Amino acid sequence: MSIFTNPFFANAIVGKSRNLLKICLFGSVLFVFSCVKKEDEPAKVIYTPKTPAVNSEKKSISKKSQWADLPVQFDGCSYLMFPIGDITKNESGHDVSPSITETNFTMSNATHNELTGAFSNLAFQHKDSMSYHLLSAKPLYIQTVSLIETLVQKKKMTGLIYTLSDVDTNQDGTLSATDIHNLYWSSTSGKNFQKLTPELEELIDWKWMASTGYLYFRTVKDTNKNGTFDPEDQAHYYRVNMLLGDVHAEEFNPIGN
Repeated sequence: MSIFTNPFFANAIVGKSRNLLKICLFGSVLFVFSCVKKEDEPAKVIYTPKTPAVNSEKKSISKKSQWADLPVQFDGCSYLMFPIGDITKNESGHDVSPSITETNFTMSNATHNELTGAFSNLAFQHKDSMSYHLLSAKPLYIQTVSLIETLVQKKKMTGLIYTLSDVDTNQDGTLSATDIHNLYWSSTSGKNFQKLTPELEELIDWKWMASTGYLYFRTVKDTNKNGTFDPEDQAHYYRVNMLLGDVHAEEFNPIGN
């Protein structure tokens, strides 16, 4: 009797074949999921300049027009703020701005002493004046504006804290929330606009301690240069004495060493 006609050997061969097939399928699934994971985690920082791709296809013509939201005034502040952003209209005539839909022309949302949204600049106007000035001369992607204030040892301080992106770090041609987030501050008049986070460090979070007049924030630096921010990278801790005339971030280490 041949081993191929023997039921025992035939079942053994079939069983091994099935096990081999399962192993192959399992390996294929792992490979696919690993590829998907990499695609789901695009680089937030690209360190080498990209070479523009040559595209012979006709690109759609788009037109941008700037809009401003109605003014916002935080409690106790003498200045009004007008969020400014772009509406992009393509050939079909539909609004394609990431922050504005066809039926919604509002790019910001104001809550108690906080402004959120997606806008590129702010225009400031004193409540007793008819003149305006811009926060920045360069384009930004502003996501939050928060009022901070305190009275410590008879020293009063008020200011604005911004979370925003200021450089197209992933080089996709668009300044957006997919780029590195930074922390800025300015006076309530929009003057003395200053960056607090170091270059190429991603802002994690920040906290205002009104009882001491200190602003605390954390960042992460892409130490392994893989273009993304992950637990293998290095965290940095900073504090800023907002009561001083010369505002600057001081690094410290609450963990020690």
